[in-house]
Amino acid sequence: MLMVDESPMVDESIEIAAPVSRVFDALGDARTYPHWLVGAKRIRRVDDEWPSQDSSFHHTVGAGPVTVKDRTTVVEYERPHLLRLRAGVGPLGSAFVRFVLEDLGAHRTRVVFSEEPEGGVLRFAWGTVGRPLMRLGIWGRNAVSLANLKQYVEEGGAASPHDAAGGSSAD
Repeated sequence: MLMVDESPMVDESIEIAAPVSRVFDALGDARTYPHWLVGAKRIRRVDDEWPSQDSSFHHTVGAGPVTVKDRTTVVEYERPHLLRLRAGVGPLGSAFVRFVLEDLGAHRTRVVFSEEPEGGVLRFAWGTVGRPLMRLGIWGRNAVSLANLKQYVEEGGAASPHDAAGGSSAD
């Protein structure tokens, strides 16, 4: 009998040599995502209210020449420790994404990146025997994304708080 892992989210974590506020600034600035998030191609527009609850950024995601335009919306925002998003991936569906930041002291932060398919084809596959393969793919993508985030923040790429407030970019 095939066993399917029933845990709802795929979690991956990393420690970053930076204060929690600086790491959160990178997560709170949607324009940084193409620098570190695997699959994020371009940020097309950011709501002026970003990252407040229910605000969105509009993005292009994909791999190679295959791209999809959609948006990511804030579900929950508790600066500087929690950012929960609903990330759309066009006809494939959507996923709930959660970043939890823990202050480890001495200017170190643990980031836990969790993801769970929430709608569309992704949710259907997640609810069937596709879950083990999807878990592996999500885990690998998120592990690389966190390593990229670590490098981005530690090399000084994180935005300052006043730059992370949002605002629209050209479409």
